[in-house]
Amino acid sequence: MATEPVVYRDIDLRFKPHPLTGDVPILQNEAAVKQVVRNVVLTNHYERFQDPYFGGNVTAQLFQNATKITAMIARDDIRRAVAGQVPEAELINVSVAMPGDTDLHTLQASIVFTMRRLRKPVDVRVFLTRVR
Repeated sequence: MATEPVVYRDIDLRFKPHPLTGDVPILQNEAAVKQVVRNVVLTNHYERFQDPYFGGNVTAQLFQNATKITAMIARDDIRRAVAGQVPEAELINVSVAMPGDTDLHTLQASIVFTMRRLRKPVDVRVFLTRVR
């Protein structure tokens, strides 16, 4: 069985050590790009001092009244952030839904993209919750 070539690598940001070696695991290809997309979506503007406009600024929408317009704005913010800050991902579809009660201030995003060199479709689901 042929394996796909390793094109993208990143360290696992959970920092859970490998059970045998004790090292921080290295994520490859699909897992690495999924982690990058998730980090971009969950990062608000001005959270990184070196790059104040990094991130999707999506969780800032969670402090507004939850409506369909909020979900549409969040969807556009996700599209803009992933397209502009994750060059290895080509977006196919972004959908944002409000699960359950609108007073909970939560959104569920589904991001489908292909990785540029591997042409493999990948689906990332991000559950956005207000933390304050």
